[in-house]
Amino acid sequence: MTDTEFVQGAPDTAAHLAAGSQPDTAAQPGTGAQSEIAAHPDSTAQPDANDRKAIPAEIAGPGERHEWAFADGDRTRQTWRRIRVAAARLALGVAGGFVLDLAFPAVGWWPGAVIGTAMLLGSVYGMRFWPGYVIGAAGTLAFYLVHIEWATLYLGAIPWLALSASQALIFGLFLAGFGSCARRLARNPQRWVTWLAVPLLAAAWWVAGETVTAAWPYGGFSWGRLAFAHSQGPFSAAASWIGASGLSMLLAALAGVLLQCAVAAARAVATRNFVGALANSGRGLLRFGLGWSVVVAVAALIAPFPQKVVGSVTVAAVQGDGPAGYFTPRAAGDLLASQAAATERFVDGNKVDLIVWPEDGSDLDPTRDLGARKVISELTARNEAPLVFGTITKRGDEYFNSSLVWPAGGSAATAIYDKKHPVPFGEYVPHRSFYSRIVPGLIGLIGRDYVPGTASNVLPVGSGRFGSAICFDIAYDDVARSIVADGGQAILAQSNNGDFGTTDESVQQLAIARLRAIETGRTVVNVSTVGTSAIIDADGTTLAELSTFQPGAMIQQIQLREGTTLGIRLGPVLAWSSVLVSGAGALVLIGLRLRERRRGRE
Repeated sequence: MTDTEFVQGAPDTAAHLAAGSQPDTAAQPGTGAQSEIAAHPDSTAQPDANDRKAIPAEIAGPGERHEWAFADGDRTRQTWRRIRVAAARLALGVAGGFVLDLAFPAVGWWPGAVIGTAMLLGSVYGMRFWPGYVIGAAGTLAFYLVHIEWATLYLGAIPWLALSASQALIFGLFLAGFGSCARRLARNPQRWVTWLAVPLLAAAWWVAGETVTAAWPYGGFSWGRLAFAHSQGPFSAAASWIGASGLSMLLAALAGVLLQCAVAAARAVATRNFVGALANSGRGLLRFGLGWSVVVAVAALIAPFPQKVVGSVTVAAVQGDGPAGYFTPRAAGDLLASQAAATERFVDGNKVDLIVWPEDGSDLDPTRDLGARKVISELTARNEAPLVFGTITKRGDEYFNSSLVWPAGGSAATAIYDKKHPVPFGEYVPHRSFYSRIVPGLIGLIGRDYVPGTASNVLPVGSGRFGSAICFDIAYDDVARSIVADGGQAILAQSNNGDFGTTDESVQQLAIARLRAIETGRTVVNVSTVGTSAIIDADGTTLAELSTFQPGAMIQQIQLREGTTLGIRLGPVLAWSSVLVSGAGALVLIGLRLRERRRGRE
């Protein structure tokens, strides 16, 4: 029998639960050897054929983990019941994926992060690994299909489906691991152990999945992390203390708490004795609730980790609203002209210390193009301020997505940062020859491969030091950590969102930038070719913002800060600790399974 079946309870189970006592498991009916979650696998007594009282395996109490085939051999009824339960789990997982997406911009309903995660965890709760993997992968796929629907505007449906499927296939393993661990926990007669362990296991397995998918394959994709859905939630300040991974852990743990409450409620419904069920676990439930209430209160009330303010500068971040899409028709120099025109219109005449243009602020490389060099030199001289801007540079036969510092009236860049994480299948094609045989038309659209940068992403500009995060760079933890480690006092998040139209992509990216501001304790100047452009202070508040698809400039005084938040230090420790914990859990599950198989052969 499978874990999607209902476990047949003994006739007097509900009475025992109502009384708060443990049933006499030696006398319990049921062939526990048929189920991995049986409390007493050696029990061999059979039930009365007419006894069909049932409670789900995942919510049964201690001593209730007994199942058997009906004495009347009604296989058809059992088969349909398995199908119904499996369909209900699948529906719960898919719905959980949709609810989780609501937590992210543009909707930004932060409770969806906890509720959706609890639904995804609940869909695999108590399942064997491979059935749980199918359900978990399906729920994850549902989430990504709606969460990154904007990817269809760039290269069409195939990359969108491929990326969503790859994330689902990997993350589904970690959901299945959680479900299998929860199944093992159900054997423990001490219910408080389950109450304590399930939220912690949820946090570990979930963040382990986030950590792995953020690093692999092809450099990873971390767009759907729980923390990124919570940049404006009540616990966002905690990111400066525990990092993005720690914030994801907190949200996943709260989802585990919610799941445990749902399981307890389901147990009460199944036994039809709410008072008895509450009395049976009331004291443990009270302690559990009080403990997590303290955690929630601290996370909600804590102030951001303090950082030292060492100065201030006035920046002008310019959104040119030029023809910035990869496939948008344009002539050479159109992007440069749009940015220059917006700078002249909105910045000239203002006293600023620094002008910032977005990624692809110039479609002509001034290190190789004399016309572009002339425009930029005159612009910076006129405003008596340096310019930091994005362009594509070429050195030898290699191309780089770069951010350049151009001094006021200068004739050459004084510093260059090359993007550390070019986007696979967007800015380069891994294993190009292989994928060209599969989808030659799509691969042919990506005409050149950008090379990852190796230099520091902190740019000295005047008396300040500014960290650079080019477009999707902002989603990578190592980019944020290197900015702080190399002495960055503020962050310039330069982006080109022209390929994604009016979809949620740009506001999702802004949410990531907002969380990075909190996590690093740095002001973030998030400037895009077409929007969404905003300046975010270190506490996550918006200092300035521009409308999308309109030219404009944000002229704002920002503070420069030094120091390292605890979140920057602790975040990677928590992330990789979760991987170790889940890995150890996987080994234990495999070992137990192998031991049971050996015993079965004996």
